[in-house]
Amino acid sequence: MLHSQKIIQRIRQGSLKDTLRFIQKAFLLSIPQTRRKASSLKGASLADSGRNIYEYLVRELAYKLDTYGTEEIRTAAQSELDKDAGVDCEDYTIYAAALAINMGYKAHMEVVALDGNASYQHVYAV
Repeated sequence: MLHSQKIIQRIRQGSLKDTLRFIQKAFLLSIPQTRRKASSLKGASLADSGRNIYEYLVRELAYKLDTYGTEEIRTAAQSELDKDAGVDCEDYTIYAAALAINMGYKAHMEVVALDGNASYQHVYAV
């Protein structure tokens, strides 16, 4: 069971700066929430650990885009609670990065625009 502090922040018509600030907050809260899970997923190498994180998240958390115009930013614990309803890319990213940090790896998040779009709409962990 993940640590009990679970926040979910809903941002409507917020700026990228607002979104990134809440992602950072949820990420920091997710680090202690994922310590136990990280130890069970850590592999013999960075590649093994990355694969284990990916396979765990894809298997356990349904994917669902947030409602158009709203960002829902979850801690890892909240993502576990919402796993059947679905979470989206920033929630996967927060969870994955927190797991990687707890495994002793460096992690950061990249925000990108896709398909020639002028605005940022996707985030992933590196």
